[in-house]
Amino acid sequence: MVKHADFAEFMEAISPDVPLNVYFFSTKGKRLYTDVKYQPGDALVFGSETRGLPDEILNAYPDNVLTIPMRTDAVRSLNLATSVGIVLYEALRQVGCCRPAL
Repeated sequence: MVKHADFAEFMEAISPDVPLNVYFFSTKGKRLYTDVKYQPGDALVFGSETRGLPDEILNAYPDNVLTIPMRTDAVRSLNLATSVGIVLYEALRQVGCCRPAL
């Protein structure tokens, strides 16, 4: 894990020579988090628990904004830690990091 001071620093740190998908997670996403094929090195970006991601980021990368389906009549949003766990486990499962030892 790498921590950056802000979003601009994060985007500057991404090398143009390395194919990297950056996925943003929001209740405003139109695609499900399970609709993409995660690759090693992909970046998963989550906003703050109270505000989510800024609209400038969501509007700049609309094809990469993903959501976790939930019953909106029952909850407003999921806890941030829960959301990260759900998405991260799916990404790790897809890249083969969660195979049981036989």
